[in-house]
Amino acid sequence: MFECIKNIKDSDDYKIVYFDDNGTIESFENRVCSDSNNKYAYFKTSDVSILLDGTRKIDDFHVIYKNDTVSYYIVQKDKNIINITQCTKKLETVSNPTIIIDIIDTGFTFQLAKDISVDITLLAKLNQNFYITLQDEPDFIIDSINLNYEKLISGEKYTINYIHKYDDISMYITEEILETYSIEDKRLL
Repeated sequence: MFECIKNIKDSDDYKIVYFDDNGTIESFENRVCSDSNNKYAYFKTSDVSILLDGTRKIDDFHVIYKNDTVSYYIVQKDKNIINITQCTKKLETVSNPTIIIDIIDTGFTFQLAKDISVDITLLAKLNQNFYITLQDEPDFIIDSINLNYEKLISGEKYTINYIHKYDDISMYITEEILETYSIEDKRLL
């Protein structure tokens, strides 16, 4: 996710991203096109370079506007979820969870509760996606991580390394494999 430059005087290295009313990216330009009817915003070249050099497909991203920051963002489209708010569950801190998730400075730790009543051999064959979003905004997906439950069978904590881009985040799931999930932010902010 890339935020637009609000003041182009702050940066001399930028691209002008043109997009339509639906947020579909139309073009990247070095100057404002006076004959274009599309909207545009300024983004750092270093941010959009993955789209410019073909590392990532432009069609996988779109531009959105966030009212709370009064800013445009280029975000990745989630092709698998049509309306994420109708098929997700926000993870929160609960007592007696089946799985404990901690947000730490270096990523996320996962640990199964000691006394779970789950078929371990079946669980070891499953994976689950966890969606990281801005705080309480399930439609604003920052990233997703995939957990292979086989890593948790030993009972030890399993860490997925992750560089946090935002302080205020939430985590959502689209399917409940386990009975209860508990998450706690243990970062030193």
